Formats: sequence, structure tokens, C-alpha cells
Amino acid sequence: DPQSRIYGEANPNLTYTVGGRGLVNGDSLTGELATTASALSGVGAYAITRGTLAASPNYALTFRNGVLSVTPRPIIVTADDLFKQQGTVNPVLNYTVGGMGLVNGDVLTGALATTATTVSPVGTYAITRGTLAATRNYTLQ
Repeated sequence: DPQSRIYGEANPNLTYTVGGRGLVNGDSLTGELATTASALSGVGAYAITRGTLAASPNYALTFRNGVLSVTPRPIIVTADDLFKQQGTVNPVLNYTVGGMGLVNGDVLTGALATTATTVSPVGTYAITRGTLAATRNYTLQ
């Protein structure tokens, strides 16, 4: 059966459907399906393969691979509100990561930005995303 999960999460249970004429007399398949995807696997499509799934000699088992889709992990970046005195350099622009958060030791690259400078008049200035970026394993909001 097709499955999906978010980057960094555990794989879901890999399930299957028996078609054709089905199993009879209370018979069942043994073993498990397999995939190469792990919690560390990036966004993409991974085959769900037969693994150790087997039938008794009373059956001719035909298997069709499925797909496990790993989708981006949603994160929300919130710039910290800051203030400074006129004529001074800007403080370091910090942020917090919310939503589902970063996993697997991943980090964001780049930096936040503002138009405020040491000569900016008193006022409020937006802190924007600037060059802050995440890998394709994340949806940055």
C-alpha cells in the first residue's frame, strides 16, 4: 500500500492488500515488507519492497512494489523582537524555530535582515527572513 510520512519521523507500518483470488482456509502470509527509508532519509520516494513476505507453496505470490513518500517537515521561524539605542550597532538578529522543529542535527543557513542601521532615525524596523534558508527537507514558513 502507498504510504507517506514527514521527514524525520519514523516510518509508518508497511501494509499490503491481498488481491487475486485471495487467501483461503485461514491461510496468511508471513514475513514483513521492507524499505530503505529511515528517519534520516530525505524528502523523496522510496520503494516498499517484498522484504521477507512469503506465502506457502499452495500459492503463487506476485508482488508489486509500493512507494513510501517522505514529505517536507514544516517549520516556523520567528524573529525575536529586539531594540537598540539610536546611533548604536544593531544587535545580533536571533530567531526561534517552531512548528515541528529541526531534526537529525540539521541547521538553517544564512541570516535574518533589517533595514535599520546605526544612522537610522528612531522608529520600528522589520526583521525579515533575509538569506535564512532550510534544505529541501523542510518547508520554511
